[in-house]
Amino acid sequence: MLLRTLPPASDRPNRTSRHTRRQPVRPSDWPGAKLGKVQRPRPDAAHQEHEATPVRTCVGCRQRALISELLRVVAVDGVVVVDERRRLPGRGAWLHPEPDCLTKAERRRAFPRALRVQGTLGTDGVRNQLERLAQRVGVRELPGP
Repeated sequence: MLLRTLPPASDRPNRTSRHTRRQPVRPSDWPGAKLGKVQRPRPDAAHQEHEATPVRTCVGCRQRALISELLRVVAVDGVVVVDERRRLPGRGAWLHPEPDCLTKAERRRAFPRALRVQGTLGTDGVRNQLERLAQRVGVRELPGP
């Protein structure tokens, strides 16, 4: 019978019995392993801000932005409606509150595709909402569809 001798317990990695939860054994735990730490690069502050806030894509310009910068729109009875509180039921799409993004989304027919609705959708409500927002903020007039 061949017996294998084990190194002293102080040189072996910590192992638990098979009935308890096993801990992963890292290569650095083995005797003779390379000493030193491998550090991951730390994310910059801008990346950490994006992790806490969800990011969505505008259906007009296709650029990604924080949800605080976008308007949520939903389809209600064949009409696109701005969801100001972001609580209306159904599938939503996201849009920059800018006239150019609305015009691009209408031209590309992005609303029916994003909201998964058959046929065309009326966007007059969104246009009116953007006009009111533009008057409050003082932005230029909205171009026609």
